[in-house]
Amino acid sequence: MQTKPLFAFALFAAASTQATGAVVTHTDEANFLGAVQTSWIEDFESSTINESVQTLDFGADLDLPITSSASHNRVFDQTDGHGAINTDGRRAWKLARGATSIDLASDAGPFNAFGFWYSDLEWSDLDITLHTASGDETVRLADDNPNQSRFFGLVSDEPVERVTIAWTVDKNDGVGFDRMFLGSTSVPAPASVGLAALGLGLAVQRRGKPAA
Repeated sequence: MQTKPLFAFALFAAASTQATGAVVTHTDEANFLGAVQTSWIEDFESSTINESVQTLDFGADLDLPITSSASHNRVFDQTDGHGAINTDGRRAWKLARGATSIDLASDAGPFNAFGFWYSDLEWSDLDITLHTASGDETVRLADDNPNQSRFFGLVSDEPVERVTIAWTVDKNDGVGFDRMFLGSTSVPAPASVGLAALGLGLAVQRRGKPAA
């Protein structure tokens, strides 16, 4: 759990930054951090091993509640014994099946960037959904990460109210998460976004409806 300025983002593979609708994705932590002005980190090092996670502690009194239907929700030490590994320190968070939502409502916000290191993503793809006042944007991570740790980050063009992590296939597939980031850029409030869009005559097409 740390609070520090963000520097630069990066990605792995051919292109490190991609635009998906109103969301820009990053596969490199340095590039991701360079895209935002302030970041908060949950590294799980103060969490209790083998206990379930009910809140995410990003430091500086920034504790965010989660709602989870995951079949596995626990903190592990270095490895879970099935392929999930920690990224730094010793502890990391394992989730399997179901869906887990993170409520980003906080006086420290608004937040519009979310990133994490993950490992052991196989047997099922993973959907990361950013819920905003305008609608939902979902980005899918493919199940091609059996035994290594990778970074993935998302930056929305407006404040994010909630993040949901969900598996696309109902298999008992556990994924390890570590070094989870919240970030903030100079995003206008939702009302300001709407006025700006009207003034410029722009329309942003989004999928789905705002979450209830």
